[in-house]
Amino acid sequence: PASIQATGAIDILSTGHANTLAEVTNLGGISTVSAALSAAYAYGQNGYNAYMIVPDDEYSKLEGDVQGITVKADYTSLAKANLTPSAGGVDVAKYNVKVNVAIAQNSTQVKAYLSGSGTVEAGTVLVTAIGTALSEATVTKPNVSAGLVNVAANAMAATLDASQQAYIEYITLNASSVTITSDLNKDLNKGASAVLGSNGGNSSASLSGVAAKANVAVATTKAINNALISSAVLDIKGALKVEVSGNSFANATIREDDFSADAVGIGVNTLYAYAQGNFNAMVSGDVEATGISINNTYKAIANAVSAQPGKGASLSGISVKQNVAFAKTDVTGKAGISGSGKIDVTNGAVNVNATGTAKATADIQGLDFKASKVDVAVNIVTAIVSGTQKAIIEGATVEAGSVNVQSNFNTGSSTSNYAAIAKVGSNGGTSMSLVGGEASTANASVNAEATSEVSGAVLIITGDVNVLTN
Repeated sequence: PASIQATGAIDILSTGHANTLAEVTNLGGISTVSAALSAAYAYGQNGYNAYMIVPDDEYSKLEGDVQGITVKADYTSLAKANLTPSAGGVDVAKYNVKVNVAIAQNSTQVKAYLSGSGTVEAGTVLVTAIGTALSEATVTKPNVSAGLVNVAANAMAATLDASQQAYIEYITLNASSVTITSDLNKDLNKGASAVLGSNGGNSSASLSGVAAKANVAVATTKAINNALISSAVLDIKGALKVEVSGNSFANATIREDDFSADAVGIGVNTLYAYAQGNFNAMVSGDVEATGISINNTYKAIANAVSAQPGKGASLSGISVKQNVAFAKTDVTGKAGISGSGKIDVTNGAVNVNATGTAKATADIQGLDFKASKVDVAVNIVTAIVSGTQKAIIEGATVEAGSVNVQSNFNTGSSTSNYAAIAKVGSNGGTSMSLVGGEASTANASVNAEATSEVSGAVLIITGDVNVLTN
């Protein structure tokens, strides 16, 4: 609005649920070969926006005087694809595409903001974005028939692209307190999940006609979560709080009930999990307040967990003879104050905290094989963690009673709790034949940098200045 005539509180809310489900359930108990392959595709593209823009009225010194302002986006979004393959097998010779496919894609864009070049007086100001965004693709284990001969390979992909922002920009705001919060998948240990059920059958089953095909599960999460003040002028009688809390999880796994010593596996499994994250809690502009708290707390976790089937794998006629588990985490996180503005907290504290966790686990679990003679595929596992995290005050002039700048990265890791884990479990049995290479391999690496710094800033501090990295 060009001006605000209301004198009470202003509430602006965008809320909703955007959930999609694609499901294919094939009949069980069929002794003959099924006539078709299956595909399930769930796609969601969602947007939620809550905002107020107050332009400058050249004929008025003040565009509004209200009791309070609340701008909030609150939502859930889910793309879910479930597929159960044919219990009677499939005549793969009839099809060019020789795999069952389950794909779930979720793209979500969310903004909650207060903007404009006008001037507003208000009581409590709250700008909040709270969201749950998930993508799940699952191929479940069918109740396979005793006469099963041909089994199609399974491919599933779950992708999640979620961008969420809560911010105040450009506006001049005189308020009693200001809080900006952005929570994305807070306290949830999931994001994108690709779950592979066993494609097991009886001992005579094979992937005949499906040469070079492996079962593939791919989970990818790209998460952006920001809480920002950008080029605004804030005169606050109380405290300013800028809070980010978010997670980026990618899980590519085998269903728990398929880690069975009685299962028969057909072919090999290739699992990829990618978790990317960009999390920021930043303040720029001119701010006067009794205290400033800037917190950025996040997790980025990638898990690729597989297993050899307990009765070995039928690998004859298959050119892909390696089980693969690949997990990678790539994250950036930043919390702090930037720009050339002035931050005035004369008798109060400025606290800047960045707390991040980044982990990757690639694991192919071992079993004690029950069959008298089995094929065992070579296992290739890779876990990679890369990340950059900063807690920073740069460029600005800061006048305060005390300043604390702290960066905590993977503080929960230790010699018994690793950030990157690549693991090949031990296999045992009466007679095993290794197929697909000379040896299994496991590679784990961490390439991360965490810093806390004061750079190019002018500090006028009457008390303590603490700059700490853990």
